[in-house]
Order: sequence, then structure tokens, then C-alpha cells
Amino acid sequence: MCLIYFCSCGNKFNSDFENPSQALAGKIDSDNIYLFQVDSIISQDLYNELDRIYMKRKEALEVIFNNRIIAHEAQRTGVSSDAYLSSYFEKHLDIAINEYLNNDTNATIPFVKDKLRVGISKSNPLARVIVQENIKKRLRHQLADSLRVKYNVSILLSPPTRSGYNTNRINGFFIGKLDSKCKVSIFTDFDCSTCQKAYPFLNKLISKYQDKICFKIVNYSDNVYPAFMALSAANNQGKVYEMYQQLFENKFSPYDTSFFLQLADRLKLDKRRFEIDFNNQKEKTRQFSNLEEINSKGIKNTPSIIIDDALISNYASETEIDKIIFDRCKDL
Repeated sequence: MCLIYFCSCGNKFNSDFENPSQALAGKIDSDNIYLFQVDSIISQDLYNELDRIYMKRKEALEVIFNNRIIAHEAQRTGVSSDAYLSSYFEKHLDIAINEYLNNDTNATIPFVKDKLRVGISKSNPLARVIVQENIKKRLRHQLADSLRVKYNVSILLSPPTRSGYNTNRINGFFIGKLDSKCKVSIFTDFDCSTCQKAYPFLNKLISKYQDKICFKIVNYSDNVYPAFMALSAANNQGKVYEMYQQLFENKFSPYDTSFFLQLADRLKLDKRRFEIDFNNQKEKTRQFSNLEEINSKGIKNTPSIIIDDALISNYASETEIDKIIFDRCKDL
């Protein structure tokens, strides 16, 4: 059974959700059909829709943030928002338009005519008119973004989570407090560019909370690359976190065995033991068996984060993920 829930700013849509397990969806005579029974059939579809709504709400919230920040700055300077923006556009708009039109990447720009998407030459006088509004939006966002540091801006929306993700049968490497009641599973791939971009934040999370919660690093790729065998070998010598950091902080060729041996030296590991564990076929098979189990859970992306048994939305910001973990740690 999976319960799907979405929290946003403390609002309640109706009183039934005060006790979701008792919310009625229908009846056949005296035979009750509960909402959680309906949700269990369409749990993935519901989660996808809630994720989409959450993303749209965040986009709308960003628009409001930008408008309010610009309004506050305009008020500080004693002018209206329109006058403040006009002054900014006067300094930057023409330069931005010229840079765009003189960029050689594309000779045409997209243009909708009679409901058809067509391309119009950048040399066409109409091109300047077409791109102006889009560039104004971009400049407006850049302006608000540059001013945001002056304000304490908080996103209080909560990302949707989907419960029911028991990761006990999924192999991984543990970092932190192994007996903690709170467990965070990170599904990652050292050869994934998105995972590499997410690493600084995830590493900061591990460093911040490893004395309170248990992190599990899980290989999620269509192959067990040498990098994960290096992580396994380092794990056997108590240096899994240090190897995890080294693998993300250094560029390497996926099949360059000499690089992993250099890391073993750098971490002062027993090199002979490291080589044996690095080439352990049983461990490779054990890691490869993860793929079927992970796919059966409906996990689709790397990186993915599961906190306890709840999958966190990929649209969740760093601040929101940190807050979820912080709240879980309060009672530990």
C-alpha cells in the first residue's frame, strides 16, 4: 500500500484529509471504499501529477518573488516598479539583443505564425521585435536574482513525496550513523553529469548529518563500472566516504584501472587487498543485481534521494531537501 500526500503552506483542501486512512471515496451499500484504496491503484500517476503541480507552483512563486523584490528596490529608490525597470532596460536591453542577434550559433530564431512554428532570419528587421520580449523577461529575472542577496527569501512549499520505497533489499555502501532511525539512500552514477553537478550539495549533506543519520550510496547504472568496485574495495578498509569524495572530485576515464590504484595509494589503503577486492566478481554480481530491484521500485533518475521510505521530488531544491532531513533529525 502506498499513500500519496502533498503538503503546501499548511493548507487543508477538505476535512477528510485530517485522517487520510478514514477518508471515504465511495460506498456499495454499507461496504466502504476508502481514498487510500483508490490511491494505491494509481499511486505513480498521482505522484507524477503532484510533482508537476509542485514544479508549476515553484515557477509561479519565483515570478512573485521577482516582482516583489523589484518592487521593494523601486520603493527604496523612490520610483515606481515600471520606472525602475525602464531605467534598467535602457542600460542593458539593446546590448543583450545585439549579442543575441550577432551570435552565430543559429542563423534563424523560432517564430509562431498562423499557429505554425517557423524560423525567421536574424537579419530580418522583425527579428529584433520578436526577441525583445523574451530578452526583457531574461533581464528582469537576472535583475531580481542579483538583488535577492539583500533579502531573506524562503521557499515554504513542500515537495511531494511518495512513500513505500523500502530499500533494505538494495545493495549499497553505508556512511554515517549505521544504527540511526533515519536513513537516506542516494542513487547515483559516477559517470552521470547530473550526479556530478549534484555532488557538492549531497557531500555537504553527508558531512553535516553523518553523526546523526545513515546514508546509503547505491550504484544505479546499466553496468557496474570500476569506480563502484573501487568504492566497494575502499569500503572493505573503512574508507568508503573518502573514496566517494575522491571519485567525484577528480576527473578520470571509467576504465582507467591505474587511476583507482592511485586513489588507493592516496587514501593509504592496503594495495594488495584493494586489488583483490577491486576484481571481486561476486561483488560485481551483487552490485549488478541492484538494477532489477531498483527498476521494480519505479526509480527512474540519477541522482534520486529516498529519505526513510519516501522518494523526494527531483524538483526539490537543496534548501527543501535539507529541511526534510533536518526535521527528521529533531527527534533523534
